[in-house]
Amino acid sequence: MANCKLGDIARIVVSDDGNYGRFVEVMEEYQGVRSREAGVWWVCNCASALRGADRILLPGEPVVIHDGALRPIRPGEGEDETFSWAGKPEGVPA
Repeated sequence: MANCKLGDIARIVVSDDGNYGRFVEVMEEYQGVRSREAGVWWVCNCASALRGADRILLPGEPVVIHDGALRPIRPGEGEDETFSWAGKPEGVPA
């Protein structure tokens, strides 16, 4: 199962080119052949300049990234787990 889905904003969490922490928009599934690593590859738009293997990619340029190198940012999904291990503070207004 893929980490990302179409339309997601995702953070790059694995990068050999120094792009860790950068954001991209997931645009479509890449249908080309990638022999290095099996799984889903995405065509993404750069939110900021990214370092490529042989050049700098400018914001808005498409880049192909493996799903395993991305973590989607989805508002409202899941619950903060801090309270489960730390407990809820007492006497603090919400």
